[in-house]
Amino acid sequence: MPKKYQAFDTYHISLSQGFRQIANFLKSRDSEELKKDLHIVFEQRGRDDDAAALSKAYQQIILQSSLLGDQTSIFDFSNFRLELMDKKSNSTGLQISDITARLIGN
Repeated sequence: MPKKYQAFDTYHISLSQGFRQIANFLKSRDSEELKKDLHIVFEQRGRDDDAAALSKAYQQIILQSSLLGDQTSIFDFSNFRLELMDKKSNSTGLQISDITARLIGN
């Protein structure tokens, strides 16, 4: 991990990078989509501390309106909605991301 990111926890880094990619993708395709509520779905894990850490990182990003402490590029993520979904919901999107993450992890 680059030294400049070591002050942040992994949830903050992941959300920051993911939000940046979502924002850039939508800006390049249809910037009007960024004005709508965007539901970002995460697989709910068994531990409450994971949900608390993820929520804390999300709140920090929303309140700071910046990513990884980068004050030069201000983003408005107030319409990004954090959604936690149980694995038992059998969501196709969660299954695809789970398979992808497993392959990367291995």
